[in-house]
Amino acid sequence: MFHSLNLSDFFSYFQLIELILLLTIINMLHIFVDGDNIPIEAYFNFIKEKLENDFGKDYKLSFYCQTNLIFKYQPDRAENMNIICSKISKKNSCDARILFEVGKLITEDINNKVVIVSNDKIYEEIEDNQRIFTMGYDTTKVKKIKITKQNILNMFTTLMDSKDNSEDVFCEDFREYFKCSSTSEFKTFISKNLPNLMISGNDVVYIKKNS
Repeated sequence: MFHSLNLSDFFSYFQLIELILLLTIINMLHIFVDGDNIPIEAYFNFIKEKLENDFGKDYKLSFYCQTNLIFKYQPDRAENMNIICSKISKKNSCDARILFEVGKLITEDINNKVVIVSNDKIYEEIEDNQRIFTMGYDTTKVKKIKITKQNILNMFTTLMDSKDNSEDVFCEDFREYFKCSSTSEFKTFISKNLPNLMISGNDVVYIKKNS
């Protein structure tokens, strides 16, 4: 048996669809994470909860990077995110890509809003707290040590001792212990000052064996 729709029913249905579309447009919030400055695990451990308290849970999450990102295994873990690599891996390429994408996003639609997650002060230049916001996290909560050759070697030994034989040590494993602004900065210091400490293509740190 069919139920016929009168004109008023049709307009009520149309208005409902229009309202749903309007709400979808209003909630076009994008989260851009500076992956060279904020490790993935730091975002989920220290930032995500505060961000969702401030901006809600309806957003599109994107990580931007110019080097490898480390996503650690956890039982039954599921995260919905995009990962965007810069065209080149040179210094500040990630910053340039984020600034470009923010500009494009803001000019495409007046309803778009973006939160840039980074401790890099450069993004404060475009922050207006209306459509463009910034958020970082307090790195002083964890006491960090200065980047020196001996400190890195000591930490490498400590990290190796704390892992199983089958586990590797990655560059990002060092980040929470050292005063450095990015993974790229840390890698550059190692390559220039520690010739016996090698970094593989996927950012595994290891000791060079003497031939």
